[in-house]
Amino acid sequence: MSPRRKWLLAYLGLVGLALTTAALRPVAFQKINSIRAGSPPPLAAGEALDVAAVVGAIPYREGAAWSVLPAEKYRMTIERGLGNCSQKTFGLAWRLDREAKPFQVVHMLPIDSFLRGGGHTVLRARIDWRDPEAIAIVDLREGALPLSGDRPIDVADLAAGPIESFGFAQLNPGGEDSSRYYGPPLEQAVVGVIPGEEVSRYFRFLESVYVPLGSARLEKLGYDGLAMLLGFFPTIHVDDTARLLEGRALETAWSRGALWILRSALVIVPLFVLLELFARRARA
Repeated sequence: MSPRRKWLLAYLGLVGLALTTAALRPVAFQKINSIRAGSPPPLAAGEALDVAAVVGAIPYREGAAWSVLPAEKYRMTIERGLGNCSQKTFGLAWRLDREAKPFQVVHMLPIDSFLRGGGHTVLRARIDWRDPEAIAIVDLREGALPLSGDRPIDVADLAAGPIESFGFAQLNPGGEDSSRYYGPPLEQAVVGVIPGEEVSRYFRFLESVYVPLGSARLEKLGYDGLAMLLGFFPTIHVDDTARLLEGRALETAWSRGALWILRSALVIVPLFVLLELFARRARA
């Protein structure tokens, strides 16, 4: 066996390990590779969301909404009422993106369980509610605005810990109780923010490459993986990454390294194939 083929086999073994890492723990792989240290850009100026009308019209019901296509996710979550907190948030984000209304996606990331999918996802937007220029958190799982006293809360309130004088301004009675996320668990959570511009870029990518695969859940895993591989998956901006990733240095380094190994395969594997073809032609 030629040295070149030995190097190729060794490299393919490394690619196999990277693929195994991504396949066995897809949520952890995705989260580690989407988190970046630093504050997000400020919420852009623009038209406010009529939050009472939009959230009040959601026909809440049980069931997941795995569709990866943004427009279909919107129909399943906001028009049909299916989905969890993250699915509903990204569903409404598609509408806001289409209407050019500013928004951000906010994750409450429990330090002990965020790599297993724990936590809560909410929307941050300019809302037309009492103050037509307010920037506030919208909890689509609850169907309400989280309050501190009578004031809608924002990201800074979440980052500060349990919300004082907490309550909800209910917009829809059909939602599911989310009050636990705003109490003591916030002491052991870190807040991450995805800018709306990155969500928009992710949506455009999905719309441009989508072809049906037959299984909504398989499509979600596959297309999110492709978005991560090609650099279109949205970045979660986290101020306190040291606290969030404490004790996970090895897992973090390997997950990030595995992503770069997979990305390098897009160049290295075709290069090896070309070299092999040239070598065979030279021997002919």
